[in-house]
Amino acid sequence: MALCDETRARLRWEAERLAAEQGISLQRAREIVWLDYLDECGQPQPPQTEAPAAPPVATPVPEPPGTYWQADSSTFFTPQRLAANRRQLAQVKQLLGRCT
Repeated sequence: MALCDETRARLRWEAERLAAEQGISLQRAREIVWLDYLDECGQPQPPQTEAPAAPPVATPVPEPPGTYWQADSSTFFTPQRLAANRRQLAQVKQLLGRCT
């Protein structure tokens, strides 16, 4: 089916508007606009090539057995770890001081 430039421009504008308003892809909007145009013209619509996707089924995720790490059960920042981190930070500062 040959379309004039005016009709193509109108269909393109409608597809872009639909995509912006509905938040769908431009390709899907073009399909919708084209099928609407064919319906208005009274021409038979082409058969759907893809079956509509089934909505995802929400299944509960079971929690794995065992205990989880608790913040109050162990101390992460021990005095030894803090001292090691301070030494490494001093090294990094010294290296950066040499570069600048």
